[in-house]
Formats: sequence, C-alpha cells, structure tokens
Amino acid sequence: MDYIIRVSQGSPFYLEVLSGRFAEICGRQGPGYSSKECLLESFAGVLYESEGILNQYFMNNVNFFLEKKSRKKFLPVLISLSRGNSTLKAIQKDMGRADKGLSSKLLKLQEMDLVSKSGVFYEVSDKLFEYWLKHVYCIKSQSLIDDMDIKYLEFKRRVSEDFMECCLFSSTNVINRIADLLSSFNNEKIQIRMNDRKLPRFDSVRSRRISENVHEIICSVRNKSWICHVKQGDIADEHDICATPGGVCRERGQ
Repeated sequence: MDYIIRVSQGSPFYLEVLSGRFAEICGRQGPGYSSKECLLESFAGVLYESEGILNQYFMNNVNFFLEKKSRKKFLPVLISLSRGNSTLKAIQKDMGRADKGLSSKLLKLQEMDLVSKSGVFYEVSDKLFEYWLKHVYCIKSQSLIDDMDIKYLEFKRRVSEDFMECCLFSSTNVINRIADLLSSFNNEKIQIRMNDRKLPRFDSVRSRRISENVHEIICSVRNKSWICHVKQGDIADEHDICATPGGVCRERGQ
C-alpha cells in the first residue's frame, strides 16, 4: 500500500482505481497468492492493458494536450523527463542531439501544466503520468520487440524492479537518506516560494545523535555550516524548531 500511495502521490482518483483493483485481485486469488503478484497484476490491468482505465485516461490526455502534429515534437521531451533527466543538459544528452528549441518546448509544456519547473530542474507534473510514460508508453511505442506478450512481461518486470527499489529505499535509515540527499547537492538552483536558492556543494556531511530521538546533520563548506535537526518518533512542535538540546533558543544564519 505504501508503494501505491507513492506512485499515485495520494491522488484520490488514482488511489481509488489502483487500490480497488488491487483489493479485487487479492480477493479473487485468495490468501495463498503473494501480495506482490497482486500488485503487478493490478498495475497491468489498469495501466498497461488497452482497456485499462488509467491507460485510456493517459492516452486521452496525450491526445487532448498534444495535437497529432506536435506529439513528435513534445513526447520525446516528456519521455526523457520520465527517465529522470531533469535539466536541459541532461535532456539534450539523453535525446542524443542538440535542440535549440528545447527551452521553448519545456515552456510550452509548462503552460499546458504537463511539466513544472524549480530553478534549473524540470519534472513531469503528474507523477503517475510520468510512471505511465516510462513503463507503458515507452514499451508499447519504442520497443523493438513486436511480441505483445513479451512487452507485457517486460512491463511487469520493470514494475517489479521499481517496487523492490522502493522497498529498499524505505528500509534505509532516514538519517542516511537525508545525509545522502544533502551530499548530492552540486550548486544547482531551485525555487522555494518564488525565491531562487542555490544548493551548495558541501565539503562534508556528517551526523551525530544529540538526544534519544533527535539527530543533528552538519553540512560544511569553507567556513560555513548548515545544520539540520531530524526528530523521529513524535510530531515536532515550535519548541523543536527553535530550541537546542539545552533548551536555549538561538538563531542560525543559514
């Protein structure tokens, strides 16, 4: 269920369709059938199969937003974004050619609410649509294999791999996850509340426990430090935000 929530991004419509099909298949197959197989079959039924409700929904979206003449121009950009290429440079490299009109294409896709931008990063706005582009549309339209049964098995293999990666990520300690995220910063720009912010490339990222359920992550670059407190186990309140372990409130520059 965590995987269904992550993929659907909590959309009530997507959640109802995916969880409903999942419950239906699990109920039909009985307790001896693995929940993973139920998941794969439910995703195949609604996302991959031609009559699947979400497959038809996304195909209609493509036909509605992208006229036949413009699909050849815009779909490769959307597909590249679905593969995780989030900057102009990465998209150009993935497409294998220089495209001087790429910025204007991305702007047009933003105007259609298909793509969103933060700083230098672009992404497909609807995460399940992105998932469908990557795991369904690419297989059906770009695969060199003609056998539809093999394509169906390829879809299930990809979903299975994505599911296992999600399980592995979820099992990782949250402190390590945040530290890895901070370590990945490379001076890129993002937008937070209409303000551009640079993600500094840190010289070091280290963590330490400062109480039973609070860790401190310290990120250093030159003579500056960015400090992140991570509290687990209960809900953080205003006191958690401003107080140090000793109970003294102090300001931190960055």
